Amino acid sequence: MANFVDALLGYEYYIDQSGKASFETVNDFLGQNNRNHISQRTYNHYRSLKRYGFSSYFPINQFDVSRTLGQLPISPDRRRYERENKNIDTKISSDRNIWFSAIMIDKSLVGFGMTTLQDIPMKDGDPIWIRMKQYHDIPAILVWKKADNKRIRFGVRAIEFIETYRITEDKIRPSRIMGKLIVRESSKVEISWQEIYNLMAKTEKLIDASSGLLKHIAKVINVDVKISPPVLSSIKFSSPGELIVIIDYKLIALLIILIRVIQLWKVEKERLKEETRSVKLDNDMKEIEIEIARKAIKLKKVFELDIIKQLLNEIPAWVKKVLNVANLPSNLFEPESLEKGMLKEQLLPVAVDMIAGDNPTIQVEVKENFIDKPQKN
Repeated sequence: MANFVDALLGYEYYIDQSGKASFETVNDFLGQNNRNHISQRTYNHYRSLKRYGFSSYFPINQFDVSRTLGQLPISPDRRRYERENKNIDTKISSDRNIWFSAIMIDKSLVGFGMTTLQDIPMKDGDPIWIRMKQYHDIPAILVWKKADNKRIRFGVRAIEFIETYRITEDKIRPSRIMGKLIVRESSKVEISWQEIYNLMAKTEKLIDASSGLLKHIAKVINVDVKISPPVLSSIKFSSPGELIVIIDYKLIALLIILIRVIQLWKVEKERLKEETRSVKLDNDMKEIEIEIARKAIKLKKVFELDIIKQLLNEIPAWVKKVLNVANLPSNLFEPESLEKGMLKEQLLPVAVDMIAGDNPTIQVEVKENFIDKPQKN
């Protein structure tokens, strides 16, 4: 019976073959590499993963549960940012007055894994502060906490990108051509940490889905592409709450396309909602309401198909520009391709949620190319 590693290796081979490897071919590959054969159910799962745009393996049960809940992740096999193992003395506090000692065991651009010998009087979701050498105190959120033998382990998510708080830089970054992604929340006078955290999570998903699509396409056409990591430029907790993230110009070029296409769709969506509301006000008959709902669902699907069609018309020009290539494979974005799954099932949902979601107080805009020149301390 195939285990997780067998299924993972089989899926890697399946994707390397552009999803055209048969059930028998995949098992031949596994047998030649001294691995167990997969079942037909696992092979069918491969096809679902490709359709939903996953370039890495995601276990069947987790995938089914996540899909049922409508919570499929962008990157199931890794955190949004890779973590480095560390062993750093740190302190944690809820008020910056009383501090508890801890050891940082891993670190990414936006989070920490930590341990301590003493329990900490904070619960999941509490705002906290992290203190360590070479950084100003870092505002964060305690994501989870659990006992592990005699230690307490906990995960911390920074409100901003951690490098924002660095006092000294190990090395100076070269100047880069970048752009700015600006996300605003204008509903309240004061924006809570949790609301800013949610905005940051949505922003990360959008950046991750965009960069994942570009990296995949670059791999398909055998082009080396480097995408600069995002850096939070500023953050505001007063109304309008605001995040400004400096991101690679290659992704800014894609976001410009997405915003233009989705904003047009948003206008149509609002028109449909108003028409539906007007008819409901005029007639309370249940049968008519059901028919209106059916038409709304049908029209929504038409809009979604229209978005895909428009994006597929414009994205090839973006790929050629940012990857500096004259031609693309004729089968790129074909109906059953992985890249179309990444566009339709991963990038488009998070982009629509950010740009034209049910929360009208969230506004997204981008500013095009500028030269990012790091300041010396």
